[in-house]
Amino acid sequence: MPAWAGGAAAALAVAGAGALAERLVPPDAPLLPSLPFEAAAWPWAAAALHGIGVLSSIGVALFVLFILDRVTASWTRRAWLAVAVVAALVAGLVAAKGSRELGSVIAGGLIAGAIAAAVVYGVLRFDARTVPGYVVAAALLSGAEDAALDATTEGWIAFTVYAAVALAMGWAAIRYFDLNGPPPEAEPEPVGAAD
Repeated sequence: MPAWAGGAAAALAVAGAGALAERLVPPDAPLLPSLPFEAAAWPWAAAALHGIGVLSSIGVALFVLFILDRVTASWTRRAWLAVAVVAALVAGLVAAKGSRELGSVIAGGLIAGAIAAAVVYGVLRFDARTVPGYVVAAALLSGAEDAALDATTEGWIAFTVYAAVALAMGWAAIRYFDLNGPPPEAEPEPVGAAD
C-alpha cells in the first residue's frame, strides 16, 4: 500500500471511531452545516482558498509529529507521553462537540482519543509521507459532511472545488517528499571520540 493510502486509511479509521464516539454522546442541538463557502461573496474562490489551507494543516501535523518524535527520543522513551497527548487532544475535540451528560462525553472522548493515539503510534510515526494522505482524507470527510448537511447544488459544487484543490495540495506535499526524500538522520558520534 502506498504511504498516502495508508494515511487515508488511518484517517478513515479515526473518522469511524469519532462517529462511534459521537453516537455515544447524545447531542444537545441538531446537526447543522457550517456553511464556510456559502457565506463568502465568491463561494468557489472561498472553497479553493480553503483547499489551499490543507497544506498548512499538513505542516502542522508534521510539526506535531516532529515534536512528539523529539520528546520521545524517536519513540524509544516516554512513548506513553506522546500517546497520552494525542488521546487527550482528540478527546478534548470530541468533548467540545459534546452534550451536558459528562459520562457520555468522557466515554466518547476516550474511545476516539484511544483510536487516534493508536493510529499515530502504529501508522503515522513510521513514515511522514502518510501525513498528507491522512490530513487530506480527514478534510474531505469533513467537507463532504458539510455539503451533505447543506444539501444544495451550490454546496456540492463548492465541495468539488475544495476537494480538487485539497487533493492537489496533498499531491504536491507527497511529490515534495518524493523529490527531496526524508531528512538525513544525524550520525551518532562514536563513544570515546577525542576532542
